[in-house]
Amino acid sequence: MFALRGALCRARVAPFGRAAFSRHARRVSVIRRAAAAASADATASDGDASSTPKKKKKKPPPPPFFLSPPHPPPSAETWQNLVLLMDKPKGWTSFDVVGKTRSMTRKFGVKKVGHCGTLDPDATGLLILCVGKATKMVDSFTGMDKVYTGVLRLGEGTPSQDAATEVDEEEPWEHVTDDALLNEAAAMVGEITQIPPMYSAIKVKGERLYKAARRGETVERKERKCIINSFEVSRDDPQDARNVSFRVDCSKGTYVRTLAFDLGKRLGSIAHLTSLRRESIGEYDVRDAWTTDALFEACGPQLEAFLEAKREAENPKNDEKNVVPSLPAFEALPGYETRVRVLQSITETDSASISVTVTKGSAVTVHATGVVEETGETFWSTKDPGQTPFSYVAGVGAVIVGWDRAVLDRKAGEVLEARIPAKEGYGEGGFPAWGIPPGGTLLFTIEVLAVENE
Repeated sequence: MFALRGALCRARVAPFGRAAFSRHARRVSVIRRAAAAASADATASDGDASSTPKKKKKKPPPPPFFLSPPHPPPSAETWQNLVLLMDKPKGWTSFDVVGKTRSMTRKFGVKKVGHCGTLDPDATGLLILCVGKATKMVDSFTGMDKVYTGVLRLGEGTPSQDAATEVDEEEPWEHVTDDALLNEAAAMVGEITQIPPMYSAIKVKGERLYKAARRGETVERKERKCIINSFEVSRDDPQDARNVSFRVDCSKGTYVRTLAFDLGKRLGSIAHLTSLRRESIGEYDVRDAWTTDALFEACGPQLEAFLEAKREAENPKNDEKNVVPSLPAFEALPGYETRVRVLQSITETDSASISVTVTKGSAVTVHATGVVEETGETFWSTKDPGQTPFSYVAGVGAVIVGWDRAVLDRKAGEVLEARIPAKEGYGEGGFPAWGIPPGGTLLFTIEVLAVENE
């Protein structure tokens, strides 16, 4: 030890002799530092655990606003954290409802919209949508019990266990009595196991089951447990005893069509689901839900006001170069859901043509541009290269209903916008060839070029 200290002293006094012992000195220094570090670690491990800094807990998101009909949210900012109860129509997928709703929320500056539990296209009823920050609550809703009503048909089976596919199997059903129905339905109350249907979105070995089903293949599926809280059945159709009405209260993950299929098997027959409606999710009831049309009608004025305020903020009035004239509000046509507003004309026409009004039987020539409101994409324009103004006869069904009614009573030289819902446009099924989705809303800008009356 003393020899070592002496060596260190000599190193400080005579730096030219460092090469002879610097390696030894550095080794001792490393050993000492390692010992000091080990001592510090031991002290920390034996000390108070509270000395370790704790991670800050994330604050829970603020509770969302639950929007019920018939009024819009209290403010445009409410859309940032909102829960909607929607009544899904037949023929729409759950994503169709999400997409339709998102087409409006995006304009409020909110992109996130999620649903809390899929409904098959042929089913109707309650679909909970979470908007904005409320999407963090999706799992809390999907885990809730659900109540369904519907009708099953005895004696007939389908590959999908519902009416989405054709009947491919028949079994005797006449022996099924009312008492047998009640008893077998009651026996299914409690925890049961189900084999998911082949026509389902469950993945097996990375592939959705319905894809294999469409190829005519059957894949082995694992049983799943679910809980049936109550299962009520009755024969309410005096014309056909095969039709059985039901009401079921069940847990998450229950396949109601499989429940109908299994009941048919228990009765010594077969059955498939012919209609299904989701009545409630937890404490939330479909009677408090919006239809998509009612939601857009109620919130339309708020959206227009929000967009107008946004335009004014982006183009201050004190900057004359950026002043944008405010647009008139859309007005509903009496007896129709199509809404129209007249814009400032962009063409110059003589006074004689201006006096000509579109009536039933008028030959009308227009320039027009059509946009899918949900996506903002233009699907048709007479001003595109190779296109020409469009001519038709008004009031005789030559064009879609919403367009026809919007242009009636207008004058040559006017420019208008028409917001046309699906049922007054190309139908609820949309127009896939033109990129118009099911239930899509069309926004046409129509410039009336000429009107000829007999």
